[in-house]
Amino acid sequence: MIGIRYATIVLLVVAERLRAIDHKIYKECLDRRVPVLVVRSKMDNAVENAIDDAEDEGQEPPTAEQTYEAARANVISKAANPPAESGVPSIQIPPERIYLTSRKYVKEIHDVADFRVRDFYRLFQDISAAVANDVSRDARRMVA
Repeated sequence: MIGIRYATIVLLVVAERLRAIDHKIYKECLDRRVPVLVVRSKMDNAVENAIDDAEDEGQEPPTAEQTYEAARANVISKAANPPAESGVPSIQIPPERIYLTSRKYVKEIHDVADFRVRDFYRLFQDISAAVANDVSRDARRMVA
């Protein structure tokens, strides 16, 4: 992972959970003081699955917003508490560095305040700022 030290910013894009290699990349970014953003994609699938699971169990389905916040909490929790047998280092991901996205929602929803697309637009703002080197120092302080 020699090249990470030269990066302006690193995006870790995950579909459901962080894998061992994601933990290693995240840790390397922290060690090299390179801003790293975690993008949890396919949130439309997560919402649909949560509703289906609740209906299958005869429970009240969660709202889409509840599913989003549960997914954010899950990323934080799983990163901080990986299985002991995995040998993967624990990492602390600040909630503001996790972005929940869905290609489907971005295509359908154009209200930037809608919680289903808010992280997508925030992600692009943070990437643009980092590339312009406006946020790099701040982001490095936040993840250090």
